[in-house]
Amino acid sequence: METVDAPKLRIYPNPTANEVYINGANGAEVMVYSQIGKLLHRTRESRIDFSGYPNGVYLLRIGAETLKVVKK
Repeated sequence: METVDAPKLRIYPNPTANEVYINGANGAEVMVYSQIGKLLHRTRESRIDFSGYPNGVYLLRIGAETLKVVKK
């Protein structure tokens, strides 16, 4: 399992209209889930494009941490 230092994780801008950027993931796998728990996307990139998703709340799982992203 990958180690992610949670206090240093930062997602911006949040809320977003299109893309979010992740600081502090250090190449860890990032998984994007819908509010009902459906896996929508998996990446190791520090940028995630939400433009193809409807407005709502999404969960980003990075290592053992789960963070919320709001798409407006």
